[in-house]
Parts: sequence; structure tokens; C-alpha cells
Amino acid sequence: MDDLNYSTWCVKLWIDNDEASYHYWKFMTELAKGDVTLLADQLREEYEESSPDLGCSLYADLLFHALSQTDWYEIAKMLIQEHS
Repeated sequence: MDDLNYSTWCVKLWIDNDEASYHYWKFMTELAKGDVTLLADQLREEYEESSPDLGCSLYADLLFHALSQTDWYEIAKMLIQEHS
């Protein structure tokens, strides 16, 4: 995980360290059956859709920039490797 950008590293850290999130994404990884693209799309959709409504603000711009920099495919690959 040394070569990940901060956004990617941070999302993966929260997945691993939040018990409910960990178990949820472990289950979703099993359902994806090795399909990295499917799992990456699910990750991106769920995190983008669950982000708080910050209106039109500096904070919203920063949040959505960070989410756009997140490498969802890389996170999905790591989850599949860990849970296979």
C-alpha cells in the first residue's frame, strides 16, 4: 500500500479498520467472485452516493476531488486478494 495516493489509502484504511465496513466489503467481495471491475464500480458508487450533502461549498469541492482521485480498481484488487 506504499504506492497508493492518499485518497485511495484512506478509503482502504477505513474499510479495514471499521468493523461493519470490513464485514460488508468482505461479503461484497465474495459476491463479486473475482470480478475486479464489478467490485470497483460498487465501491465507487456506494462511497459517492453515501457522501454527505455539503451543498455548493469549498468542502464539497474538496470531498468530490478526493473521491475522484481514489483508485477504486486498486482497492477492489486488494480486497479480492485478501478475501480469496
